[in-house]
Parts: sequence; structure tokens; C-alpha cells
Amino acid sequence: MPIGNLSEIFQAAILGIIQGVTEFLPISSSGHLFLVTEILGWEGVVNSLSFDLALHVGTSAAVVLFFWRDFWRMIKAFVDNLPRGLKGVWGDEQSRLLIFIVVGSVPAGVIGFLFEDFFTTEARNLPLVALTLIFFGLLLYLGDRLGRKDRQIKGLTFLDSLFIGLAQSLALVPGVSRSGITITSGLFRNLDREASTRFSFLLSTPAILGASILKLPEITNSALGGSSQTFLFVGVLTAAVSGFLAIKVLLNFIMSNNFTIFVIYRVVLGLAVLAVAIGI
Repeated sequence: MPIGNLSEIFQAAILGIIQGVTEFLPISSSGHLFLVTEILGWEGVVNSLSFDLALHVGTSAAVVLFFWRDFWRMIKAFVDNLPRGLKGVWGDEQSRLLIFIVVGSVPAGVIGFLFEDFFTTEARNLPLVALTLIFFGLLLYLGDRLGRKDRQIKGLTFLDSLFIGLAQSLALVPGVSRSGITITSGLFRNLDREASTRFSFLLSTPAILGASILKLPEITNSALGGSSQTFLFVGVLTAAVSGFLAIKVLLNFIMSNNFTIFVIYRVVLGLAVLAVAIGI
């Protein structure tokens, strides 16, 4: 594997860490990646779609590694209950949760496929990122304040998964935050913080992995370009490690804290970006 330019390797590592941390904290990974590459003027492989998707492979790996027992229980329960038909599958909490993850993943997949050009071009601009950071940050605050937070993940319903899945589609716009909007929608459905966050993380796997698989040829073609193999490897590795740690930190944090710190961060960052965008 060619070593490549040390400067770009450093950029790949920084962006991998940013992706891993911000993918799971409710502060928008796409917004942060866009801001960093735009403001610092980073070009080349690290500012390509294939690199962005490679980073998502890293965060997908983080989720699978962290929740592998959960996924194993769900898949095993689904397979074990399948001979009993829909009644058997639906009657088991674990296999039902797997169905809800699939249901919640469909809206973002369909909308992302149909409007890919819009989300990768027109939706990527500083004023929009600033406004989405602020607006959806305040929405997270309202969800955290107004939601009853009296339902656990075992009480999740089909309507919950569909509502959260539709909300996840909004995260295709940079600055919204996939984890932020899914946690917010879970809170508005009166799920408690732990349930909202855990389902958000579980739901991220099909969404992130699906997008990566669809764009796998682009990632592969980029990786064939000599030293870009190194950049992709560094990005994936740092995103996976930092993502794993971010999941652990957030799940522990919400057991005794609310989301206000993230709301404040989003609003302050959004205002700063807006000031830069309009030239203040």
C-alpha cells in the first residue's frame, strides 16, 4: 500500500475522527465534514464522495462492533420464529425490533435514491448548514423538554419506527444530524433518552451501510488510485475507533444528563457559520 502524502494522511485522520464522533453525537457529521473541508480548503481525495462514504463504512463498523450482541439476538430470534409465520415473528420482542429497524430504514433509502443529486449539490451550502444546525438543535431541546420519556425500547411500535424513519430522511441535508433527528423524533414519541438513543444507533447501520454498498464501485475505483488506498484506510480506521468510543460515551452520558449541552453547541456553531456565510 503506497504511503502517500503525509499532509493528506493527516487530513484523512482528522476527518475520520470528526466523522466518528459527530456521526453519533447529535451535532451532524455531514455538516462538520462540509464545514472543515470548506473552511480549511482541503481538496483532493479527502474531499471526495468516495472518501465520505468510506468514512461511513468506518462508523458502520463501529455500530456493528458495539451492538453485535443486540444484532445477533435480533437475527437469531427472527430466524427461530420464522417457521411460526408472522404471528411468531411479531410476537417476539427481539425479532419485532429487527423488523422496526428495517421499516425505519426504508424512507431514507428511497428518498436518498430519488433525490441524490439535490442532496449532494444544492443542499451543500454554508447558509443552509448554519440554519439546520440551529433549527434542529432547538427542535432537539423541545423534544427533550416536552417528551414524557416514559417508554422503553421494548415498547417500540410500528408507528414509532415509521415516524423515526421518516425523520431520518431529513438528515440527508447537511447540518440536520442523523442521530440528532432520530433521537429527537424518538423523544417526541415519548421514548426515554436511552431508548431514543439506542434505537437511533441501531437504525444507523442499514442507512449508513446501505449507502456505502450502493457506492462501493466509486470507493473501489478511488482506492485503486495508488496512494488513495492509504487515505481511505486511515479514514475508515479512525472513524471506526472514534465512533465506537462516541457511542459508549453518549450512552453513558444520557443516563444522568439531558441534551442541552449539544443544543447549545449546535446553536453557537450555527450562528458562527451563519456569520461567516453572510460576511459578518
